[in-house]
Amino acid sequence: MVAAGCANRYDHYLKAGAREGRLAHLLFDPARYVAEPGGMAAVLEGAHSPFQHALRAMWRDRAAPEMSVYFDPDWYLAHTPIARAAIAAGRYACAVHHFLAAPDAGDPLAGFSAAQYRAARPDVARAIAEGRCDGAYDHFLNIGVLALAAPASGIDLAAFLAGAPEARQALEAGTARDAFALWLAAHADNAPVAPPALPAPRLPEPAADPAPGVAMGALNLEIDACIVCPPDGIVLIGWLLAPPGMVTGLRFVCGEHMVALDRARFVASARPDVLARYRDDGYDDPECGFLAFVSAPLRPGELMFLEATMADGSVAMRNIPAPALHGMAAIRAVLDRFDLRYGALAAAFDDVAGPAVERLGAAFLAQPTAHEVIGFGTAPTNPTVSLIVPLHGRLDFMEIQLALFSRGRRARGYDLIYVLDDPPQRRAAELLAASCFARFAVPFRLVILARNVGYATANNIGLGLARGRVVTLLNSDVFAIAEDGFDRLAARLDGDPGLGAVGPLLLFEDGSVQHQGMAFKPLPEFGGGHFPLHIRKGLQPPDDDGLHRHPAITAACMMMPRALLEQTGGLDEGFLIGDFEDADLCLRLAELGLTVAVDHGVRMHHLERQSQAGSESRWRMNLTLYNARRHEMRWGAKLAGDQA
Repeated sequence: MVAAGCANRYDHYLKAGAREGRLAHLLFDPARYVAEPGGMAAVLEGAHSPFQHALRAMWRDRAAPEMSVYFDPDWYLAHTPIARAAIAAGRYACAVHHFLAAPDAGDPLAGFSAAQYRAARPDVARAIAEGRCDGAYDHFLNIGVLALAAPASGIDLAAFLAGAPEARQALEAGTARDAFALWLAAHADNAPVAPPALPAPRLPEPAADPAPGVAMGALNLEIDACIVCPPDGIVLIGWLLAPPGMVTGLRFVCGEHMVALDRARFVASARPDVLARYRDDGYDDPECGFLAFVSAPLRPGELMFLEATMADGSVAMRNIPAPALHGMAAIRAVLDRFDLRYGALAAAFDDVAGPAVERLGAAFLAQPTAHEVIGFGTAPTNPTVSLIVPLHGRLDFMEIQLALFSRGRRARGYDLIYVLDDPPQRRAAELLAASCFARFAVPFRLVILARNVGYATANNIGLGLARGRVVTLLNSDVFAIAEDGFDRLAARLDGDPGLGAVGPLLLFEDGSVQHQGMAFKPLPEFGGGHFPLHIRKGLQPPDDDGLHRHPAITAACMMMPRALLEQTGGLDEGFLIGDFEDADLCLRLAELGLTVAVDHGVRMHHLERQSQAGSESRWRMNLTLYNARRHEMRWGAKLAGDQA
């Protein structure tokens, strides 16, 4: 080549091979190109060769006729939406340019599947890693096809040759390169798939890929995070700044799935960081952030992106980052993005946050939760009362409860179960439990959960271990005043078959009422849902010691027959972390024809929510509101009818 005045093989092809019509790449056949309609324009426009003409046509006009039997540009565009968007955004010139240069290229034509070929040929990945081929299709065209490997499921090249004598003769005579080319020619009569229309402006020079968050014209769009909500949901967290009316449509694209997005159903959120960055560009939208829920499955390895259609017909594309969050971290990320009230709150939960958290919560709860039981002292053999006390955050209340239980002998006959729903505090809980038993001699079991699962699940695990005839759900910040309080509650259940659950009159430390039963009231500020409100909270306690029935009572201290609680399935774990599971349980008991009541003759102190350590952050408040919305969807119509 040097002797011929050529720097390398490509230089030789440009100077000689292209003019001679030689085949330099399997995706460009000069003879086929010239034979296509308009191909002879290479001579008329004065191009040195069909190859030079093809390059000019691809970049200048962003289109080209079919250039090879091995690549179908119409089919490729129709089945690779990310290519359409990338071409429309000016990142690639045409279909073959995207296929050869894009890292997210699709399959080249209907007869080849890269995924199926890779799955059938374990050597492909190794060959690509070692640099012996550029990809699955390159491996097939240069290696696999010579061994008559299947290019896709359902295509048997050996069987094709066996049934086509003329194809075998073409291979033997050297007039055809391989069996795949002959198979494609034999199936060329199938109706082609019409590609979608693409804008085709003339470009003076290639457009560089925009960096994340950089303006695309006057459109600023970025996806910060993607959260998969199995089995069929995806949450997108991002921001959008654009002049009014500029963006006429948004579409989510993942593999072969394309879903139109309704921006009116997005949850808006404040993004002061974005606004500060673009304020000098004339933007003043304080809630340019958004939270969107897409109902679409996501298969591993599929590329995701957004297509934004502009008022002028152009299309912009923005890649979506790979999912990174799951479990409670994902739930926190979804719920920490908005602070809404009234109708906007209900819409946010119905359209976005509710479907997302429901799926994330179900996936979280579907994971098994291991637990370990450590016994302190000799457990009673045939207890009447089981007490289930979840522990999370604050452990010191366990010490206070056990100290109060040690005042008499009754507590030694209780089946006392502490459930640690806070794995990082395992060692501290073990040390405190051992110290408490050494000092107070009250037998109990400490159940240590392998992960934080929330109030309902922790209680249900305790229920599975309970041995008493009646079970009391008890918060760690509830303290009995009289020694026989739990025995008196059990006697109430025994004496009234229509009573499904009973609780004590709960008092604040100053003696005022904390809980005297609950009634439901719709609260417009929180989306109009019915909230269980405490009756006479903060007032002086009543003088009587009778049994008073109410629509609901709190699970801070709620006693039920164990068989009944097991029959109802325990607390509904779909109420995540905590809140509304006790109201839901009371309404389920009402459906069974049973009542719930507060015994004014049994009084205990309740510090109210101090058993839950940690700040009441925005995400935690929104989780309570999610539980409220879930409760409303289940019981709202009934409660509204009861109050009519």
